[in-house]
Amino acid sequence: MILNKFIRENGIQESITLLEIKKNWYRLFAKPLSLHMSPSNLSEGNLVINVDSNMWLQELNFYKDEVIKKLQSYGIKNVRFRLGKIFKEIIKSNLTPHKIKSNSLAPEELSFIENALSVISDSELRDRIRNAMMKSFILQQIQKSES
Repeated sequence: MILNKFIRENGIQESITLLEIKKNWYRLFAKPLSLHMSPSNLSEGNLVINVDSNMWLQELNFYKDEVIKKLQSYGIKNVRFRLGKIFKEIIKSNLTPHKIKSNSLAPEELSFIENALSVISDSELRDRIRNAMMKSFILQQIQKSES
């Protein structure tokens, strides 16, 4: 295929693989583990995983072989854990619209959302903005509970 040739010739396969791993992170690793580590860099089958604390860094080193086993289907041969920032984008991507429930929000938040949306006549746009606003409120709740 032309696309496969393009990917191979331009050396972007590892970037695509890293994006796939990030996209599937919560399916690969359950909570709370997935909330304390995130993939950072991939080079020649070696994945660098950022970990948010020394405690988790030490604990994950005991499970290195199991982590590699879960990632083998992506061509991962080795992992290296390091202290680093855990990107919230991974958490955000796990909140798909069908998982958002209005009963997770306070009545004031729902009222605020509906008032803001009342001026938008396009129903598809209104639904997308509603989902984005609901995600935002839920992410704020998650961040408050984690701190």
